[in-house]
Amino acid sequence: MLKIELAKKESTFRPGEPIEGIATWDKITLPSKLTAYLTWRTEGKGDEDSDVAIEQQWNPKDTKGEYRISWTTPRAPLSLDGTLIRIVWRVVLSSEKPDDEFDLPIVISHLQTPIAFTELIKS
Repeated sequence: MLKIELAKKESTFRPGEPIEGIATWDKITLPSKLTAYLTWRTEGKGDEDSDVAIEQQWNPKDTKGEYRISWTTPRAPLSLDGTLIRIVWRVVLSSEKPDDEFDLPIVISHLQTPIAFTELIKS
């Protein structure tokens, strides 16, 4: 089992705001490496793009434990919800050997919701 529990109850963050939480794991086999990261990706029409904004790696000493994460949200790109494209942020905890992943969607926006992007089409 892998999990990240954020200190803040809401999963919405303003650019430059801290993201704090606890990454926990409880595995039968000792993972060779654990990685917590903040990543974004585009979804929709056209090419998809993604990037890892922040990454922390560590080698656990036990099959069960916890690790404190403390990051500052990037200024861009902001979460976007459009007709043709979306930008989605995630906080992820992954393990290697055994491979496993926990994924927590978040929003990064000044508006506390993804920016609504609609296209005006003129005929």
